[in-house]
Amino acid sequence: MATAKAISRNNYKWGLALLMVLVLGLGWKYPYLGFMVPIVMITGLIGSFLKGRVVCGNFCPRGSFFDTWFKPLGGSTKVPKLLTTPKLRWSLLVALFSFMIVQLLSDIGSAAHWGTVFWRVCMVTTLIALVVGVRYRSRAWCAFCPMGTIQGAIGGEKHALSISTSCAGCGICEKNCPMGHDIAHSRERDIVMNSDCLHCGACVSACPRNALQEK
Repeated sequence: MATAKAISRNNYKWGLALLMVLVLGLGWKYPYLGFMVPIVMITGLIGSFLKGRVVCGNFCPRGSFFDTWFKPLGGSTKVPKLLTTPKLRWSLLVALFSFMIVQLLSDIGSAAHWGTVFWRVCMVTTLIALVVGVRYRSRAWCAFCPMGTIQGAIGGEKHALSISTSCAGCGICEKNCPMGHDIAHSRERDIVMNSDCLHCGACVSACPRNALQEK
């Protein structure tokens, strides 16, 4: 049964998802909306020093869209390891940020131009995210998102989930994890160590034995 905390978290995610839809839908006409992108990026970086990818799992408008509006369309296949290798993830990060910086510098004095560049980058990456989300799972993009890669590297091992010996290894937590992480196999180590954990609480709420706890 979902906890009151989990229900509340899910409710405000619908609002964040609406924000993402409005930015993408209107950003071409109102370019200053594109500045929501760097705001979210900076917020994620700050959050990573405190609790890894907590912003990804709880306050990212696009992530919230994946968890709410888009979730029924998402697949149920695990993201292939090729897409999660450090080499691919860091290469994607360098390529994306290089493209964005070059575009921004092409008209450095125009705030409207900058907003359009941020909007365009968000639109392109969201389209990619939708494709892989349908093919694999709704949050598939988050498995190799450049900003997620940075946040995981900074603080991904902070506040790891604790898992008690009452865990039966049923796998319900893993089925409910938006990232499809392996969780139950960590029960012998007492903690679930994964730098890409979103700290979204989905696995904690789903566990029938209350074996998982967020630190």
